[in-house]
Amino acid sequence: MTVGVILAEFIPLSAGFENALQWTYFESVIPGQVAWWFWSIHQVAIWIACLLFCLFVSWSRWLVLGLIVASIFMGLFSGLYIGIPVRDFIYYMGTLVFWFPLILSFYPPCSGYFTRKNE
Repeated sequence: MTVGVILAEFIPLSAGFENALQWTYFESVIPGQVAWWFWSIHQVAIWIACLLFCLFVSWSRWLVLGLIVASIFMGLFSGLYIGIPVRDFIYYMGTLVFWFPLILSFYPPCSGYFTRKNE
């Protein structure tokens, strides 16, 4: 099952657009299946990290930052990316909203919520 077929269930796509989605990972340094599995596992990990971040777990901000850095480096080797405009718009708006609390979490007074209390 291709990405285009899976996405066609949720967003109506033309046949040409579905064909273009199959070009994802073209000229990738790593195999397309490895990149697909990385991004799938990365999505689950980032959701878990965000949940822990909202619960103020002390190491969660470092986990989120590490996952973001890993996605930047993986993006360099994943080859061509073909996206759907609606999904990409939601993703980019989400990252704008996400970066603000992440950056603030490293500076006082917000960083105090992430420190462990010695009891």
